[in-house]
Amino acid sequence: MELIETSDIPPEALKSVQSFLYFVEISQTILVIGTGPNDLLDKFKKRGFNVAVVESDATRIKKWKAEGYEIIEGKFEDVGSLKLPKDIGGIWAGSAFEHMAQSDLEHTLEVLHLILPNKGALFLSVPKGQGELREGARVIQFYSEEDLRKVLEDHNYNIVNLDAHAPSIITAVVTR
Repeated sequence: MELIETSDIPPEALKSVQSFLYFVEISQTILVIGTGPNDLLDKFKKRGFNVAVVESDATRIKKWKAEGYEIIEGKFEDVGSLKLPKDIGGIWAGSAFEHMAQSDLEHTLEVLHLILPNKGALFLSVPKGQGELREGARVIQFYSEEDLRKVLEDHNYNIVNLDAHAPSIITAVVTR
């Protein structure tokens, strides 16, 4: 069964999205960490998935609450201490790792590994490149395909799909 129409998502992420959804049962919850401006919440919900959102932005919280989504108010970095649904089948982190130094990414991957159920899936994307860019307190950490693969494997994730074909991002779907 086609869970997501190909027109619903950017072509460069299609294989990763389909891989992610393969591991999540309709009765389970997709935990979305940070919605960003381009999200798939409505598409997940319309296809029968339960959706819970970890969000700290007041404007987005108000919007998603008004649309009937379960909201868990908090920051991505604090996800391990938040009250989360018990029936999580997958975690959609989208580009939540974009502004995270590599050491913070590694710590967060450890926490998410504990949250995921056996065979649960994690979707993430990171900026493609090398090094980091600092803009004041903000950091953008870039990854090569090899660097991201090593970080994920070092944190005991099974890589289902790692796609570096897009010019500026690498998407990955991993399981416990």
